[in-house]
Amino acid sequence: MPYTIANNLPNEVPTVAWSSSNPLTNSAINNAANPATFNPQIAKEGNHTLVLTYQQKDCIWKDSILVVLKPTPVASFTSDNKICVSDQLLVTYTGTSTTGRVLTWDTGGAVKTDITATTFNFKWATAGSYTVGLEITLNGCKSDPFTKNITVEDLNEGL
Repeated sequence: MPYTIANNLPNEVPTVAWSSSNPLTNSAINNAANPATFNPQIAKEGNHTLVLTYQQKDCIWKDSILVVLKPTPVASFTSDNKICVSDQLLVTYTGTSTTGRVLTWDTGGAVKTDITATTFNFKWATAGSYTVGLEITLNGCKSDPFTKNITVEDLNEGL
């Protein structure tokens, strides 16, 4: 957590430390590192007020900053695993359902049709094995990719 301090007292080494009144937030601060670090995986989502205390001799300055950690969105969907080449695959989105999310689909070469905000049809022109993938972006945070393998069978297969 870099910072800049001007007007240091000459020949005086300051004491600088980050802290918080919240024990969870405090446990995420590492003042031993130079510069100090804040680990969001330890702090978890939510509001975290970090206080910088700077001391030279008897002079103490404090300032704070509010760090808001937002949840990581989750990408997921349900569908059949196998369809005929003449059929469309109905995909139902089941991930993070928050306004403002952006869905980024990897259709595996299929043509995707939006039915509603949470249901989609995928249609492949030829039989084969395909992978459908999805990532979610929300508030600048990106989900881990979610993928599912789909088998599209030829109608004449086995005749």
